[in-house]
Amino acid sequence: YIQAGVSTGLNPAFGHYGLQIEWMPVIFFVLRARYDLFSYFGDFASLLSFSSADALFGKDEIDARSGDEETTTGHRFLIRPSLRAKLGPVYIQNQSDFAYYMFNGKGPYFYEQMYNTLLQDGDWVIANKTMLLFELWKGERDAVFLFGPYYELTHAVKADITRQRLGGIFVWVPEDFIFKVSRARVYSQFGFNLEDRNRKKEFYFLIAMGFDVDL
Repeated sequence: YIQAGVSTGLNPAFGHYGLQIEWMPVIFFVLRARYDLFSYFGDFASLLSFSSADALFGKDEIDARSGDEETTTGHRFLIRPSLRAKLGPVYIQNQSDFAYYMFNGKGPYFYEQMYNTLLQDGDWVIANKTMLLFELWKGERDAVFLFGPYYELTHAVKADITRQRLGGIFVWVPEDFIFKVSRARVYSQFGFNLEDRNRKKEFYFLIAMGFDVDL
């Protein structure tokens, strides 16, 4: 298939508005290209400038900069190829991001929240994530529980900052709708920072929930 669409997102730190096109020429390969316009609200570490790519940008350093956030805009151009396969109860996926960022701020380096790194104006982020998930439970329709390991590498090209993570992922899609919405899903990622100038060998954990609304 080939499909195109628009999207928008909003959180206390920034809003974004996007255009995207997605192409799946064969069942195991998906290619997505998109453009996003970001509007930074000047709060919650939405966009912070740094004088050097060698600066620390861990939680303590970001918290200490509260009030320095900039109210401005930014742009992202993203190409995301994904390879995926299912072998019985085993799911394999490899996803790469090639993201080019431009910022209308002071700079010369900026803290980018989505990839959690410092970037120059006009910088590339190259990211890759490989997942090996096992189907531990399968219900009706799309209901499933998946669990398995993953490895992630993120590199900011001009800033020359690299992060490596190793950990686990689980994905749960329940049989019954949660709060009467369709295709509800719960996602969690956890693990260790193998290489990170701010968080050496530290454990991290995140959890998220999503759903679809059919119009």
